[in-house]
Amino acid sequence: MAPHGFVRGLSRPGGFSAGRSIRVRRFMEGVSLWMAILLLLFVQPLYAEASTGGDDTAGVLHFVDDNGQWQEPALVLGSDFDVQVSGLIADSKLVRTFRNTSDQWREGVFVFPLPEKASVYGLVMKVGERTIVGEVQPREEAKKTYEKARDSGRYAATVEQQRPNLFTTRVANIPPG
Repeated sequence: MAPHGFVRGLSRPGGFSAGRSIRVRRFMEGVSLWMAILLLLFVQPLYAEASTGGDDTAGVLHFVDDNGQWQEPALVLGSDFDVQVSGLIADSKLVRTFRNTSDQWREGVFVFPLPEKASVYGLVMKVGERTIVGEVQPREEAKKTYEKARDSGRYAATVEQQRPNLFTTRVANIPPG
């Protein structure tokens, strides 16, 4: 016998009754909930696998000097993570807030691991009251655009995939304070 008459209900001529459609909807909501729970259970092992290799810089914004040498990490003010699950797709949004506590304008590098089949499809940077929305460009063009903006003193950010499970965000001209 099928659970809650689910298969029989689909095969009946005349469709669903009101009570049957509520049971089917509840069954599907239960399946969605379990998929979300399973996703959360699998995300942590994938995250741990992606960050192995002795790299303690993942998830931290490190300042870099003019020679590209990594300096101290930025002060983390907060983190917010939001996941929306639809079928087999998880749309995740990470918001990390940092502060440059020095008296210098700085450039920072943020490294973050993701599962190998993950994609980054957007970048939004907020500096004070300004919101800057990124645009997708070929790698070399994006690098030139970033360097030009950085060198002219404008706010700039770029996301680059280093390998299938590792992404790097560079942020230029982070104001002091």
